Formats: sequence, C-alpha cells, structure tokens
Amino acid sequence: MKKFFLMIILFCFFCNAQVHALEIIKKNFTFKQKMSTEITADILSFNKKEKIFYAEGFVNIVQGDLKVTADRVKYFIDKKLVHAEGNVKILQNGDYIRCEKVDLNLKDSTGKIDKGEIYIKKRNFRILGDTIEKKKNGRYILKNVTFTSCSRSNPLWAFKCKTAEITP
Repeated sequence: MKKFFLMIILFCFFCNAQVHALEIIKKNFTFKQKMSTEITADILSFNKKEKIFYAEGFVNIVQGDLKVTADRVKYFIDKKLVHAEGNVKILQNGDYIRCEKVDLNLKDSTGKIDKGEIYIKKRNFRILGDTIEKKKNGRYILKNVTFTSCSRSNPLWAFKCKTAEITP
C-alpha cells in the first residue's frame, strides 16, 4: 500500500512541475519542482479567476518514468486538489493503478480511488476495489475489495472483504 501512495504522490508532482505546454500557467504560479513534466491533451486550459487547470481528451502526463493517462484532469491550484477521471492509468516501473476516478489532496497526501485496481509487479500483487481511500491519519479504508497474487483475470484464489481498514 505504501508503493500505491508513493505512485499517487509522484503523480501529483506534475501539478508543481514546470509545464512547458502552457505559458499562461507559468505566469500565474510558481513551480517548486525542477523535473520537467510534459502534458498533452486535446484541450488544455486555465481558469485564471478560479485558478483551475483543465486537461481534456486523451490526457497524457509524463514525468521521468511516471506516466499518467486519463480522459479528464482538473487541478485546483489554491486548494492543491487533483481530480482525474475516465480511464485513469498511472504507470511506473511496471507497477500501475487503473481506475475510473481518482481524487488527491496534495496538502495532506490523502486520496481516493473509485473502481480501481492496483498492481505491484515485484510481488505480482493485485488489489481491486470499489473504493480505496487514504485518510489524514495514514489509515486506509477499502470497500468491496479483493487482494490476490494470482495472475489470472478470474483469480483461482483471493481474499475478499466488504470493508477493510488498514493502519500501517
């Protein structure tokens, strides 16, 4: 689970990275991260008044070995909130997260994945769930979740829970 949120945090860095595609964003807030991030999408826009960055249609975000794809991404700059939805995929070093929707709070490193799958390559371990959420106190709340290391799409064995709470 630590690796899952490490990937989420790395995904979030794109919001603080230098975005080459949008000069208007560079003029409106300071980037702290020096690693460059490439963002491509059918539509890229920025609402200066509300300080919201939008990327829509085949959104592709690349930062080093981290790759994020989604149908839509919204970043609320002042609140440090990221919302991505529609075929969301976060890939890094053979590990991945696939989900329908992800919400991330960059201030407190909390987040929520809806209808998602997390795959950790090193252990061939998959976590599938309706909701996977990290709370402020570091606890994880999972709903309708399956844990398995079976590679089959219909695993021969798995642990299933209606609700699980994990405190690392």
